[in-house]
Amino acid sequence: MQGRVWRFASIILGIVTALLGMYGAYQFGLKLEGGVSYLTIAAPVIAGAVAIIPPLAEQAWRSKQYVKSLMWWAVLVPAAATVFFGAAERVHVAKAGAEAERSALRKDAERASSELAEGRGRGADGGSPRAESRGQESL
Repeated sequence: MQGRVWRFASIILGIVTALLGMYGAYQFGLKLEGGVSYLTIAAPVIAGAVAIIPPLAEQAWRSKQYVKSLMWWAVLVPAAATVFFGAAERVHVAKAGAEAERSALRKDAERASSELAEGRGRGADGGSPRAESRGQESL
């Protein structure tokens, strides 16, 4: 009984993980392409195929279809690599976007602090706009 529960939990976890991978691949492809294209459809299809290839290969092996099983395992290698590198690219893009945002904020803060220092320097010199206007009034 306990074996069935763990098996059922493993199957549910595998399905949820595969669906999340398929959704991530679709969203990333959609963001890159700007619309639905064959690439946005192919990415989740490959992610889903990678999830079902191992059970297919195992079933072929149990049915004594050894060549078919070996072919399924051979197909799994490039498909799994595609899914892995796609996920790695999504993580890289997410990190790069966050880093670009932090860099832009840092640049804005540096610009604001330099303008503030420049403004303080003008105030000490008498080069502020108020001091200049007072100087023009006396002319």
